[in-house]
Amino acid sequence: MVSFGSEETTIYACGIEQRVTKKFKQRVRNLCNNVGITITRYTCDKRKSWNLAELTVDSKDDAVMLMCHLKNVKCGNSRFGLRMFWPAEMGQKKRKKLNAMVRKFMTALNRNEYGCFYHKDIEEKKVMINKMIDNSQFLKVSAEVIISNVPESMHQMELFHLASQAGIVTSLKMIESDKARVVYPRQSDAVIALLCLDKFEILSNQPIHLKILHSAQFESLYDEVFRLRNILKKERRNSDFISLQQDDMLSHEETDLSSDQLKFANQRGNDLLESEMAENRSSHKFDRMAENIKETNIFNGMKYGDIVDDEDMIKKENILPQEVCFLIQQVNLEQKLRDKGYKVSFKFTNCDRGSKLTVYMIRGTQYYIHYTLSNFSNVVDGRGSLSDQLCDYFAQYTEMREFMNQKLRDDDIYAGVFKKSGSTYASIVALDVETHQRANEILQEIFCTRSVTFASENLLLLDDKDEYLSKIRDGLAFRDKVHFKVKADNCRENRVITVTGPRKITHDALSILSMLVKDYGLVNLSFKVTPPSILEYLQIYRKENIQKLENEYKCHIEMAKALVNTVSRSKITKNITIQCAECYKTVIRQKLNSMIGGFVTEREDWISQYSKIGRFITSSQNIIELDGLRTEMPCVLIITRNGSYSVYSVNEGKLKLNYQKKEKSENVPNKPIQLETESVNLPEATKSPTMPAIQNNDYELKVNNVTIRILKGELEKIGKSVDAIVNSVDHDSFDHGKIASSLSNIGGNSYLKECRNQLGDLGIDSIGCTSGHYFGCKSVYHILFLSSDRSLLWLSNRLRDCLMEINNDSLESIAIPAIGTGQAGLNANKVAQEMMRVSIEFAVHNTGSLRKINFVIYPTDVEIHKAFKNALKSSVPLATELLYQNEQIEEIIKPIGIKKTDFEDKNRLLFSAQCLIDEKPICINVYHGNLNGLKADAIMDMTALCSKHSKVDSLSDTLRITDTEHTSETLQILPISGSDCKTYQVCLYGCLAGFSSILTHMNANGEKSVNIPLLNIEMNSGHIKNLIDFIETFIAEHQSLDMSINCINFVIGYDDRAEEIASWMQRKLKSKAVQFNWQTSCDSSIRALGINIFYIAQSKEAITRVKSKIEESSHTWTCRKLTSKEFFSHIDENRWQQLVLQYWSEYNTILVNENQGKVVSIYGFEKDIADTISAIHEQSKIYFQEKALEEVKVFTADSARWSVKVGRFRRLFEPKLSYEIEKNYKNYVKDNSKIIFRIDSETKTINLDSMKVTHINGVEYPIKKLSIKESKLRHDIPIPRNWEYQNKHEIKDGYFQIVNVTNQREIDEISKLLGLRGFTVRNLRRIQNWNLYRKYQTRKAEVTAAVKRYKPGADVEKRLFHGTAASKVDVICKNGFDRDYSGTSCGSKHGTGSYFGVKAEYSKLFGKVLLLVRVLTGIYVKSSVTDKPNLSMIPGSKGERAHSVVDHESNPSLYVISNDNSAYPEYIIYVQSNTYL
Repeated sequence: MVSFGSEETTIYACGIEQRVTKKFKQRVRNLCNNVGITITRYTCDKRKSWNLAELTVDSKDDAVMLMCHLKNVKCGNSRFGLRMFWPAEMGQKKRKKLNAMVRKFMTALNRNEYGCFYHKDIEEKKVMINKMIDNSQFLKVSAEVIISNVPESMHQMELFHLASQAGIVTSLKMIESDKARVVYPRQSDAVIALLCLDKFEILSNQPIHLKILHSAQFESLYDEVFRLRNILKKERRNSDFISLQQDDMLSHEETDLSSDQLKFANQRGNDLLESEMAENRSSHKFDRMAENIKETNIFNGMKYGDIVDDEDMIKKENILPQEVCFLIQQVNLEQKLRDKGYKVSFKFTNCDRGSKLTVYMIRGTQYYIHYTLSNFSNVVDGRGSLSDQLCDYFAQYTEMREFMNQKLRDDDIYAGVFKKSGSTYASIVALDVETHQRANEILQEIFCTRSVTFASENLLLLDDKDEYLSKIRDGLAFRDKVHFKVKADNCRENRVITVTGPRKITHDALSILSMLVKDYGLVNLSFKVTPPSILEYLQIYRKENIQKLENEYKCHIEMAKALVNTVSRSKITKNITIQCAECYKTVIRQKLNSMIGGFVTEREDWISQYSKIGRFITSSQNIIELDGLRTEMPCVLIITRNGSYSVYSVNEGKLKLNYQKKEKSENVPNKPIQLETESVNLPEATKSPTMPAIQNNDYELKVNNVTIRILKGELEKIGKSVDAIVNSVDHDSFDHGKIASSLSNIGGNSYLKECRNQLGDLGIDSIGCTSGHYFGCKSVYHILFLSSDRSLLWLSNRLRDCLMEINNDSLESIAIPAIGTGQAGLNANKVAQEMMRVSIEFAVHNTGSLRKINFVIYPTDVEIHKAFKNALKSSVPLATELLYQNEQIEEIIKPIGIKKTDFEDKNRLLFSAQCLIDEKPICINVYHGNLNGLKADAIMDMTALCSKHSKVDSLSDTLRITDTEHTSETLQILPISGSDCKTYQVCLYGCLAGFSSILTHMNANGEKSVNIPLLNIEMNSGHIKNLIDFIETFIAEHQSLDMSINCINFVIGYDDRAEEIASWMQRKLKSKAVQFNWQTSCDSSIRALGINIFYIAQSKEAITRVKSKIEESSHTWTCRKLTSKEFFSHIDENRWQQLVLQYWSEYNTILVNENQGKVVSIYGFEKDIADTISAIHEQSKIYFQEKALEEVKVFTADSARWSVKVGRFRRLFEPKLSYEIEKNYKNYVKDNSKIIFRIDSETKTINLDSMKVTHINGVEYPIKKLSIKESKLRHDIPIPRNWEYQNKHEIKDGYFQIVNVTNQREIDEISKLLGLRGFTVRNLRRIQNWNLYRKYQTRKAEVTAAVKRYKPGADVEKRLFHGTAASKVDVICKNGFDRDYSGTSCGSKHGTGSYFGVKAEYSKLFGKVLLLVRVLTGIYVKSSVTDKPNLSMIPGSKGERAHSVVDHESNPSLYVISNDNSAYPEYIIYVQSNTYL
């Protein structure tokens, strides 16, 4: 055997019966010791007992040897020889070479190499086809076949086995999961495959489908398939017919009738059938048949004789295609059978599956009649033999179709022209191929299709096809017998006219057509009309005149549409084009010139689309009647808006939109927008990608919003550039180790003393924190690595905890040394990879303050630096994968439709300009966003209408008031509680004129940065110019003095309105008409926005009247009252003012709280008021949704939580979704119902059987039910040190005990807290309630995070007192405090909630028993309500509630909380004096 080298090779053995699998394996291993065997079961239902084997050997020599010894071998007592294959993906050249070797060795072994077939039926059909196939017509080239609907479970080599039964397979490749491409070396093999394998059912009711790809002789291949398939059908029908005859003969008991008896029986049957049909006709209405199927009467015109029994008549119904029924009628088969002496009648009716033929005949004659009808089962319907024109012609011209059918009947040809019901084409239907060919020849002799091609530019009437064809038909004697069609040729430069009909008439039509084309030659004229806006006028008001001109002279007049910026240009190309006949060109031009007269034009530039007129122009209601405008002087309005181009006309009192066009935007980066140039648009800002970008270089990786860096340096010296550093310490010595020693050398004894004080009780798995001022940073975080087991797992967990802790402390950057790579001996590469992994996982989920993670490597540690560099580089794929997984998991765990209660606080800088005054920068910025979300020293508020204007229903005069004194009179300065920012409140009326005085007041008060909302809804480009002039005047007047204002921020809520103002400021500040040298930035994506209006009319009066009427018809400022919703009752004064400003910025409306908060008045335009009310309702709805969600959180805190795993991440579902899953899970456990259900508005499907969630995108992820302990595994709550218990494992869900305190030190501590003179502690009992304590600690983590974010340094927790009745002690100890009982004892003076006193003496007034309680007072505010919840917000927060309220903000004596989990009853105190209290 020739050696092929040692290369691992795979071969496949097919057709292994299940019962001989073991013997097959034994035989293989006897042939080759070192062979891998993988057995796979066949998918086909008919071959369930078969297997295929994948044999893997070390060399091609072994593969050839196995192939030779296994081909066609029967293992054990198997009935089938094995079929062997090379892999389907093997190249043809290599396969051919190996097969040649195998054949050579098989010949030497005198062995047949074929093996078992896939299925016997396929082989039998293949044998039949090989006898009938005409191989001479095929080329000796390969052919490709596509097999579709392949079961996904089917092994590729099983499909190879099936495909090879049709012929040798050169290659087989799966192109989709259920589709394969098979290459056969011969075209005949592809034909056999299509005939044998098409619709073969591998699985029940799941047939495969085959088609031949386009190739040489593609059509002839399918013709051969069609021919062979018809032969096979005919053979099958004949076989079935013979079986049918035998069955019919066996089913009748009587013997054959004599000739006389037969005649008597026929006549008796005639009488019975006639009687039956008469009854049917009297009681039923027969359905109308299809267009080409005639309904016939039974035995029409037949004579009847004697009567016989009913049993002698037979009624047979057949469902046939319409074309078969048509042909039976066309050849008059019924009459032909009667002429032969058979008593028979046909009835044709429609049915859902085609047509129904009912045959009435005499028993004994049915065999011949059946046989005759079976000849029509192979009808040939050859639409392809006729051209599309002839098919359409015969479909439309019924008379010609009937003429042709009569001709075929007269010639006794079994064929006809047939139009199927509901079809738009006709075709020739014939009994067989030969007859079809003869009928086609006759039709082609009588009818034909001819065409002529003309150049498009030379045809006058080309576009008016109907008129053109009408002129042609008028010259024909037989115009109704010819069909015309006009179409473009492939290059679309010419037109092809096709004529179909009888040959003589067709030739006449073409002759007339040629003459007409010569008479109507086309010419093109063009000239210029200035100004071009006159064209708009002509097209609107002279449209009928122009159309009349076009109709009269059969011409086409084209007028260009001009943008408003080009209407006044003199350098304009010719803008009217006329296409007409040569003889008409002079008269057409004269008549067109007479239409053009004198015109008047006016323009208004850069009006805001949200102004009074702008709203009217852009409103969907702009096509309205303008009452009173009954003018005979029409007017045209050309309007451009943000790149769109609209033309309106006014006539008979109506404003009409004539047409609208959207122009393309062009980039204009860093170029001033000049009024004289064309209006151009910048593209809108590109949308953010669905996944945050990853930026990577050798030493930096940016993931989400966190940058991970590798720095060379000394940790103790790098603290000045970061907020915090991480230190590795030993619990027994805080200066032990390289890192700790370096820090202690810099920090000195003070640092070590602080470490001993703060870290003395630090747990091994805890994170300690000390001050970082010794090293120039804010904090130092300590981990006890040197006291731990020094494992990589422990280190990664602590690093993760450090990052979380730093995030909670609102720090932005951290420096981390290469812990563990020194004396601890950990592998530097593994440490670097693990630290990178932990950092990336943190960054992917980060939403907090931490933005920079720096790994600091000592300059001398070269290898460690290299390890971190390599780890950073190799982490990029991990970061990409985790970002994608996080995006997916966020979509799954979060419910849809939950929106923020507050407006979005993110602000987008649209435009910025800066100038230097005495080397001091002064900035003007334009933002789109939330006024309250941008920090500033002062906010300008013009929503407080003065008493004079609060009753005015219109804002028409707000910009016309120039009295600056009104602004000074209404100006008042309001502090914002809990913030250093001030509000400068002024009346809206005239505030633009008084803008300079407002800036002067702010500057006098030392304000540096100022936030200004929209000053007025009527602001346009001209007002912005004035505003810039005011600012420059203010700067000029104060530049020689001490000017404190250095930043003026305009913050607009409407995105388009903000971009309008930004674009106008950009134009102004970039123009030459400014005092100072302004440098602009962030303006490359600002579009030139606003509305430009151009008026065209034949008189000034017409334009004036139109402008006046538009002013009158525009929207007006109005007021609506809204009964105060419960939503408003929960908003404090600060939050109310924020909402009022935000609604003004977002909706241009002003909210006024009236009648002690019971009524809210909304001022604004009608549509804006409606939008405002809708937003209020939506916010109210969301408020209550969030309130309900809080209750769900409370519920889920005590129940199991559900999690989902996506890739590396397992995350808890949001409480709402977890609650939905848990509720359905409990129902399932209870009664095994709903194993599959949907949640979250049916966007996610849960399967409790497979424990998977299917997202709306169809992807499945595993889910898991977690216990409370599992769900908080990474946030374990330590057991209080003073609790007494036998075993810590008893401290679990439901643990509750009240323990008498005997520890004197503990008693003394509580006595000291009491501070009661003359009283001592008689009995002290400690409450040990694990459930309450756990809830309290969970809530404490939330409060701690909020305090660090909004009020660092404030106390999170206080120990306070609560006095209560003895009867309520047990309830409080077991269930905690309940705010629903608020006020049951002494009322709720400071709002509903649980009350706690600072002094025990005060609390004992409310009950005989004192409770010492740990209370999360957090960030508190002064109470402002009575007998209802305190819902004040934390100053500066995004709507977060204050944690508690107090009676006096400076020196509280009591605290009130509204969250029951914010208090934990720690001790029950019984005191004594002379009597028990």
